[in-house]
Amino acid sequence: MLQIPVKKTVWGEVSSIQDLEKAISKSGQPFGVDWSGPACNYDPSFPCDKTYYQYLNFNPPSNLHAGIDIPVATGTEVFAVEDGKIVQIEAVTTKGLGIVIYHEKLRLKSLYWHLKDIPVTLGQKIQRGVFLAHSDNTGFSAGPHLHLEFKITNEYGNSIKSVDPMPYFKEINMTLTKEQIHRLYALWGLNDPVGEAYWEGKTLDQLLEARKKDVLNNLNNS
Repeated sequence: MLQIPVKKTVWGEVSSIQDLEKAISKSGQPFGVDWSGPACNYDPSFPCDKTYYQYLNFNPPSNLHAGIDIPVATGTEVFAVEDGKIVQIEAVTTKGLGIVIYHEKLRLKSLYWHLKDIPVTLGQKIQRGVFLAHSDNTGFSAGPHLHLEFKITNEYGNSIKSVDPMPYFKEINMTLTKEQIHRLYALWGLNDPVGEAYWEGKTLDQLLEARKKDVLNNLNNS
């Protein structure tokens, strides 16, 4: 489960994924929709018979919203969703100021747009929850908000496609890595994991269920 990038929205404190979902439903924009409105609302030279996304060929081929728009006031603190490295800092006419962080272990990039300032630097290693910037209304935007976008990558860090960020903030029963298995066994006061090769790639629920059975068997045989 990744960390939610803001602690408050214009609708109040954010202490859970439910708080974030409610704020987006009230005045934000979810993933995979086109609520951009006529393109001419953003620039008089743009046509009015196409939406903003359609005119700019936004997130082709679908032309739908590639992230989530979180309704926050100007100056709201924005935080990193997970450990990673800053691989891109840009000022784009349409998106304003933005930061891109690569999360190598997750094969994921997180993108933060419409920022007010960027106090971090390119190549800087970032820890989960660290302050990144303040939100604003830079670029083409209907009002102050944070556009958060997730892109899955290949093993070389090249972007493949945008995905909905919301499931990443929920409890997901992800498969275990060798490092995670070692940590779990250390917490349980055990030495080198028995059957480590077997458990690598399986889910936490599966390992916990097996451990529960082991404990019960030991109690019954004692």
